[in-house]
Amino acid sequence: MADIVPRREDTPEPGDELSSEVRAWVLELNALWQKIGMSRNRFAAANPIDKGTLSRYLNGKRVPRDHWLLDRLLSIQAERGKAVSEEVREHLVDLQLNALKVSHPHGYQLRRISDELEISAVNQREAERYANSLKEQLDDRNRKLVEYTRRIDELSGQQSKLRAAWDSNRAELEAEIAELTQKLTLAREQARVAGQRSRDLERVLDIIEVGPEDAPLGGLGGISLESPAAVATLLRSLPDLDALTEATALAARAANDAPLDHPAEIAELLNAFSDLRLDNQKVALAARAAN
Repeated sequence: MADIVPRREDTPEPGDELSSEVRAWVLELNALWQKIGMSRNRFAAANPIDKGTLSRYLNGKRVPRDHWLLDRLLSIQAERGKAVSEEVREHLVDLQLNALKVSHPHGYQLRRISDELEISAVNQREAERYANSLKEQLDDRNRKLVEYTRRIDELSGQQSKLRAAWDSNRAELEAEIAELTQKLTLAREQARVAGQRSRDLERVLDIIEVGPEDAPLGGLGGISLESPAAVATLLRSLPDLDALTEATALAARAANDAPLDHPAEIAELLNAFSDLRLDNQKVALAARAAN
C-alpha cells in the first residue's frame, strides 16, 4: 500500500509456514509497526497488551481477533501527522479478517458477529438520537398547535363579543336614525306649514295696513290652499277683521279645492269651520275627505 512505509531490511521475513492470507497481513502490520517507530517494550508499557502477545501478532503466530491493535497503531500514526486514507484502513481491516478467517475460523465468526453488533449498536444510537430529535420537534409542533388553538379560541371569543356589541350598537344606531329621520320629516313639514302661514298672514297684514276701502278683503281669493292648517289659522283671524263674508268665501274654496294629503291638517280645518259655524263648508269638506 502506498500509505505504508516499506519494511526495513533488518526486519525478518514471516515464516514460510504461514498461509498467504496471514503472510499478507503480517507484512502490512510490520510495515505499520516500523512506521510508528516504537519499541515493543515501550508500546506494551503504554497500552493494555503484553510484549509476548504483541510479538506473536507481529510474527504471525497469532492474528488479533478484535480491531484494537490496528486502530491503536493507526491512531498513533495520525497523531504524528501521518494519517492514512480510509481506503488504506479498509484494506488493512480486510487483510486482518482474511488472515483471521484462515488461522482461526471460530475467532473470525466471533469477530464478524462482534463487528455486526457494534455496527448495530451504532445504528441503534443514531436511530435513537434521530427519534429523540423527531420527538422534540413533534413536541414543539404540538405545543405550538395548542398555543395557536388557544389564541384562535381567544380571538374567536373576542370576535363574538365584538360582533354582539356591534349588533347592539347597530340596532341602537338604526333606531336613532329612524327617529331622527321621522323628526326631520316632521320638522320640514312644520317649516312648510309655517312658511305658508307666514305668507298668508303677510297678505292679511297688507289688507289691514291699506284699509278695507283701498284693499278689499276680497283679495283673499289669492290665498294658497296648499296648507289646510294655514288656511284654518287664517280663517280664525278673519272675524276679528270684520271679514266674515270673505271668510265664508275662503272656506267655500277650501272645502272644494284644499288638498287632502294631510289628514291632520284637514281635521284642523274642519275644526275651524266648526268654530266659525260654517256648517255647509264643513259638510262639503267632510264628504270629500270621506270619499
